[in-house]
Amino acid sequence: MTKRKLAIEDLSKLVSVTQPTLAPNQQEAVFVQTKINDKDNTYQANLWHVDLNSKELTQWTHGKEKISSPSYSLDGTQLAFLSTREEKNQLYILSTKGGEARKVTSFEKGVSSFLWSPCGKKIWFLASVKEAEKRLLAQETTKSYLTIEGIAEYASAVQTLLFGKDAEIIKSKRARTAQAPGGTGALRTAADFAVNKLGIKKIWVSNPTWANHGNVLKTAG
Repeated sequence: MTKRKLAIEDLSKLVSVTQPTLAPNQQEAVFVQTKINDKDNTYQANLWHVDLNSKELTQWTHGKEKISSPSYSLDGTQLAFLSTREEKNQLYILSTKGGEARKVTSFEKGVSSFLWSPCGKKIWFLASVKEAEKRLLAQETTKSYLTIEGIAEYASAVQTLLFGKDAEIIKSKRARTAQAPGGTGALRTAADFAVNKLGIKKIWVSNPTWANHGNVLKTAG
C-alpha cells in the first residue's frame, strides 16, 4: 500500500466514537458518533444504540445537532441527553422503546450538565445562573428579606435532605431551621448558637475555605 499525505478531504471520512453508556440491564448500550458535515462545514454528533448480544447497531438520532452526555434512567426505560438541535444545549428525554425525543428544558443560555435522581423519576440539571436570576426577578414581588422562619416547605425539604425522611429528630420535631440573609449571615448565626448555647469552644474549618470564614468564627468567640 502506497503511503500518501493526509488531504483535507480525508477529514470528512474520520469518525469518532465517544461517551459509551451501558444500560442498566447490561445487554445494550449507547454511544455518540461524531463526524464532519461537509456541506455545512461543521461537526455533527448523533446517538447510536448497540445490542451487545447481536452486535446490531441502530442510529437513534439523525439531525445536524450535537448530542452529548447520554444517561439511562434507573429502570432503563428512558434515556436523557443534551442536544444542540435548537442551537443551545437543552435537555431531552427519549423512550428506549422508540419514538421521538422530548425536549424538557428551554433555557436561553442552555443546560451545561444533568443527573438522574436516585429514584430515577426526576432529573437535576445545571443551567445558566443569569437565566435563573432572570426567572427569579420575573416572579419577585418584594425586596424584603424573609423572616427567620423562612419558607415552611423549603425548611422541611432541607431537614429531609440533611437527616432523611423518617429521621427520629424530624418525627419528634426537634429539628429546627432558620432563614438567614446569606451564607455569611448563616455561618455567623450558627457560630453564635454553637458558642453561646452549646458551649462549643473549638470549630474545625476546612482548608481551603473562604477568606472571611475564620474571622467570622473568631468574632463569635
